[in-house]
Amino acid sequence: MRLDKFTLRGQEAIQTAIEAAEKQQNQQVEPSHLLFAMLEQPEGIVRPILGKLGANVQVILNDVQAAIGRLPKVQGGQQYFSPGLSQVFTAAQKEADSMKDEFVSTEHLLIAIADAKDDNAGKIRERTLMAKLNVNGKTFDVQAEADTPLLWIIREHVGLTGTKYGCGVAQCGACSVHINGELQRSCSIPLGSLKAGDKIVTIEGLSPNASHPIQKAWAELDVPQCGYCQSGQIMAAAALLKKNPKPTDQDIDQAMTNICRCGTYQRIRAGVHLAAGQPNGSRAAAPATSKS
Repeated sequence: MRLDKFTLRGQEAIQTAIEAAEKQQNQQVEPSHLLFAMLEQPEGIVRPILGKLGANVQVILNDVQAAIGRLPKVQGGQQYFSPGLSQVFTAAQKEADSMKDEFVSTEHLLIAIADAKDDNAGKIRERTLMAKLNVNGKTFDVQAEADTPLLWIIREHVGLTGTKYGCGVAQCGACSVHINGELQRSCSIPLGSLKAGDKIVTIEGLSPNASHPIQKAWAELDVPQCGYCQSGQIMAAAALLKKNPKPTDQDIDQAMTNICRCGTYQRIRAGVHLAAGQPNGSRAAAPATSKS
């Protein structure tokens, strides 16, 4: 396949792959060399594409380098393309043709490498998981590594940013969502642990137009101060009322272990009581204070 069929960046990647094979004394230029070259391009699009897919680029790069290190070495001789790389070029050309692109780009090459069989570079696809997630009643196709936390799937892939990052270790509760009706801290839920039938609800899907009793009580009592933790607080409070429609202060404290750095705990308690229709959910009973 002639080089003038590739974009300039594609040509640069191929040349860098040849040089990488030569440096490692590999007589055949493999798809691993090409993937390494594309990952190393300072202004290339391969790293951003893999990042958006949720792939760990550094892990892939380490794997590719290790794969290159295991390839047979020869002294002298001219480098030539392996059958596997020739197949990648052919597949990339077909991909470009299907997209009606005049030239083969590094994006086409990446797709072809990801489809490659029996080659270490094909591990890109093995490291990612295609999943269908039901979020707020809508189905989303998500491709990411199996160990990607649900929090980042919700924020970066689905595009719902009401669920917040607080600690990353399931301690603060800012990332709280409902999974099959149960309160869960999404920063500790790996994508690979979810099933297609699981129903995920975020703060955006709790109710239309913020009409849930908890949301209405929060607004009436001005519960939030800075507001950062409050989506998690609301999700926790909603889960509590679903299980215990008339909770006491002790019930609230035991069920809601979310952290509020502004200390709005008494207003949170009052908001829960107001949503439950209890008399102690009054504005006067709800100053900001430390949890006690």
